[in-house]
Amino acid sequence: MRDYKFWTTSEILTLKAGLVPKGRSMTACRRFCARNGMKFPGKKTIEANQELLRNIEEKESKNV
Repeated sequence: MRDYKFWTTSEILTLKAGLVPKGRSMTACRRFCARNGMKFPGKKTIEANQELLRNIEEKESKNV
């Protein structure tokens, strides 16, 4: 537990929205959900959301 970092409210809300917070692993998110009685969004949902964000960022960078 020497490198344990407490979860912030914004990280928890990001996880509930189906995204992995920056600096957290998928395993850490899964364990956090299990320990706190939250439903884990699932790997497929998280990967789909990350792909969607990448596509939006690419479109924005082309428009600028």
